Amino acid sequence: MFSRSVENRQRIKLIQIGPNPLFEKWLMDWIKQAEDNNSMKQHSLTKALDSLRKYPLLLRTGRDCAILDGFGAGICRMLDEKLKMVENVASEERHDESFKEAVHKATIKINKDKRRQMRKPAAKSSTTVIQSQQETQTQTESGTQTPDTVFINGGSFKIILLVDSTETMGKKKSNLDVTIQQLTQRNVQFEVRRLSVGDFLWICRDKDNREVLIPYIVERKRIDDLAGSIKDGRFNEQKFRLKACGVQNVIYLIENKGSNQFVGLPIANLLQAGTNNQVQNDFSVKFTDSHADSMMYLAVLTNILIRTYKDKNLMVTKKDHLWPCTVNDDTIPVMQFTEFSLVSTKMRNFTIKDLFVRQLVQLKTLSVEKALAITKIYPTPAHLLLQYKQCIDESEGELLLADIKCSSGKKIGPVISRIIYNLYNLQASAL
Repeated sequence: MFSRSVENRQRIKLIQIGPNPLFEKWLMDWIKQAEDNNSMKQHSLTKALDSLRKYPLLLRTGRDCAILDGFGAGICRMLDEKLKMVENVASEERHDESFKEAVHKATIKINKDKRRQMRKPAAKSSTTVIQSQQETQTQTESGTQTPDTVFINGGSFKIILLVDSTETMGKKKSNLDVTIQQLTQRNVQFEVRRLSVGDFLWICRDKDNREVLIPYIVERKRIDDLAGSIKDGRFNEQKFRLKACGVQNVIYLIENKGSNQFVGLPIANLLQAGTNNQVQNDFSVKFTDSHADSMMYLAVLTNILIRTYKDKNLMVTKKDHLWPCTVNDDTIPVMQFTEFSLVSTKMRNFTIKDLFVRQLVQLKTLSVEKALAITKIYPTPAHLLLQYKQCIDESEGELLLADIKCSSGKKIGPVISRIIYNLYNLQASAL
């Protein structure tokens, strides 16, 4: 009996299905056709398929895919044509149900088991949601619910794109405002406002005119401006302020300038700076070919964020009480726009902690995120040096910071910990 059961055992392979199974299937079919015909299209199609599989949200049209790497105008048009063809067939077979609803239901069915594990229990009341979220997510900070926590029900607010006024003003006020013109042409609901950091972000406005932030912010850089910011030092200062502003998801939008000639620095160096933003600072980096391409990206991203967050429950809290969230959460922690403007304004009188962070990020391998994690435990160099003195030996001191976790879950690591130990202990011995 035992031997038979062993023989009958089979290896089970779990296959993770993404939120866009139809698009994946069509891309795989087209890749196979391209391989059979020995067509060069198979490379661009494969790149698009890899990008689609990494994307966690539902895409309803081929045009929505334009925000992903590898999706050019041709592939997006192919998907839309395929959607239209299948929609016509579906409408003939199911007169009482539209194709988009059928696709949505099929996707939910495919991902039912996966979503069931990630979905949290529905809240019985706003008080229950506030208490459960606050106790489980922020008890490490204060252990109690803050008195100014406010709960906003899903579906009771509008989502609006905010555009920094410096993105729309030219040298002459009579100049054609290309940004406003292109966003208007794409039917994006937006407002122009002075932003203390970043160039684009999204707010939710309820019936009481309360304004809170969706956790996404975009910093747009034309490639010649990126070169200028690196040379004059604005690059690192802006990265620090973006990381410290309290918005969880930072998108760095790098826009090409024609043939990218005479931009001030070698193109390879600028591409490396963008990659460093993604690897070291955990930013999302998007390269676009023109200003029009950037505006199309923002328009598509705005539509996706509206669909994703319009029915979410929002819990308004202070910046220090925010916790990392995902699009699968039913309740999203948000802060008010007024607080965002206050905490992200350029400071003139720095605290010792602020200067300590700026000192740490000067180290080549130390990101802003890791510097903030270190100063959260050791707010000044004096606190850190005092802890070093309490270490038994040099090896313990070198690994003191290695296990500190950042907001993303990454650890400082032994290499950076050793570099910081040597830096501050050499300075202390020199004094």
